[in-house]
Amino acid sequence: MAAPSHSHSQSVHPDMLGVGPIEWDSATERAHRRYPRKASTIHGWLVKLRGTLSGNEATRRTGIREMRDAAAIRKYKKQHPEQFRGRPKGSVFWIFPRRST
Repeated sequence: MAAPSHSHSQSVHPDMLGVGPIEWDSATERAHRRYPRKASTIHGWLVKLRGTLSGNEATRRTGIREMRDAAAIRKYKKQHPEQFRGRPKGSVFWIFPRRST
């Protein structure tokens, strides 16, 4: 038995599929964070893409700003490597600091 064919295309609303509206980062969740999210080029690109696809210019600009901030942080870290060097890892002698002789 063949499935019934429809001569016109039916668009199915997402609510009919049991999929509600997509909730991104809400203002209340952002308010509960202790620190702002670290700028990331990849996350910024995804936010920009989401804004572009949804037609939301404010979201798109937020993504562009995040990519710009991440690039500025990378540039600063490259120009000032001494500020971002951590202690050497893998040594158990970090417990006992070196004595100056």
